[in-house]
Amino acid sequence: MSEKQAVQMTCPECGQEAVEPVCVPYTLEVQHEGKTHSVTVPQLKVRRCLACGELIFDGDTNRQVSDAVHEQLQLMSAEDIRKNISVLNMTQKEFAAEIDIAEATISRWLSGAMIQSRQSDRRLRKFFEQRLGMLRKEIGPIARQGDRPTSEEDFKRCWLKAVKVGNEVQPILTSCGTAWGSICYAENAA
Repeated sequence: MSEKQAVQMTCPECGQEAVEPVCVPYTLEVQHEGKTHSVTVPQLKVRRCLACGELIFDGDTNRQVSDAVHEQLQLMSAEDIRKNISVLNMTQKEFAAEIDIAEATISRWLSGAMIQSRQSDRRLRKFFEQRLGMLRKEIGPIARQGDRPTSEEDFKRCWLKAVKVGNEVQPILTSCGTAWGSICYAENAA
């Protein structure tokens, strides 16, 4: 965002065209499973009105807050869930059916509109741990042979460097040129 764009934005609170991008510490109270949690984003990138001081949130700002909430509550982030679904080459609909959770709920988790419960988080982690373990075993023999991705499905998996499984980040595929070596590492580390 350029400075010119920031100044031209109108503040929804006071109507002034004096909005600029800033980095500020931001703390909020979050209700989760009947408890109040204080969550801090040390350097929130947000727009602020110079005239009235109003903070103006957009999609990126909301993602920063959502990521901080998930991290501080020790829950899988929307991005972690999205990456795991992608590695498994599943659609949201297929994923929802597999874990028996409504597709609309999955969509809310991925958009940050809703935070999953700890029980749902454990269910997600268990599902991904099992499925990614199966994927490592399926691809592992190919990795030991030093082959490169040959199918479109293999190629789609190549962009992902790591996925979060449980509380650990495990390398799955590093790049198309050296993808299979990472599978071996993840399999041996498991």
